[in-house]
This record gives sequence, structure tokens and C-alpha cells, in this order.
Amino acid sequence: MLAGYKRGGFTFLDVSTAQSALHDARVRMVEAIFEYHRAKVDLDRLTGRFANLVGGN
Repeated sequence: MLAGYKRGGFTFLDVSTAQSALHDARVRMVEAIFEYHRAKVDLDRLTGRFANLVGGN
């Protein structure tokens, strides 16, 4: 994209919009990964997966 901008194939607005879209996608990806790990923690807690490590029976 940046090479296209340097050649004059894209406007600054095109590049800026693409950068904003990429940033938004990365934010959504991080949020999704966070939710995935949160769900794994909840599942482990609900199933007692690590209960023996904290003194549970």
C-alpha cells in the first residue's frame, strides 16, 4: 500500500483509511484472544481442572 502511495496510485486518504482498518482489526483480534483465554480460565475453574494444585479434592 505504501509503495502504491509513493507511486501515486493511492491517495493519502486511502492509506490512512487502510491503516485505521488494520488498527481496528488488530484491536478486535487482541480482544478475541483475551476472550478466548478468559473462557479457558472459566472452563478450567468450572471443571476443577487445577483443583488438586490449590488443595481441592
